[in-house]
Amino acid sequence: MPESRDMYGVFVGEFPWAKTAVQYTNQEEFWENGDDELPVPVIVTAVNYNRESASHDCSIDESISALMPSAWLIQKMGLHWSGGNFRYVDSKNDLVALDPSVEEAGAKV
Repeated sequence: MPESRDMYGVFVGEFPWAKTAVQYTNQEEFWENGDDELPVPVIVTAVNYNRESASHDCSIDESISALMPSAWLIQKMGLHWSGGNFRYVDSKNDLVALDPSVEEAGAKV
């Protein structure tokens, strides 16, 4: 199965609409029958967000890595970042997606 892409240098709340996120939204997200010979095309529905504490802005004390919905899933489901951790809500503000590993670790973004 295809793996989630790694994303660097993007603020969580700016994905997928900001210019810094374009490189993660314009790539083909459908994974076709390739060398691994999948019987049908599949779509990757998550990206792996990475933010290192050694970055120049000093906004975090520890490195962060978490899964978040792909640009395709955000757009198709009408999701937006809730403003806390890696939680995504729909148009009714109902929680739709989160990374439980971040919830357990208590990481803050």
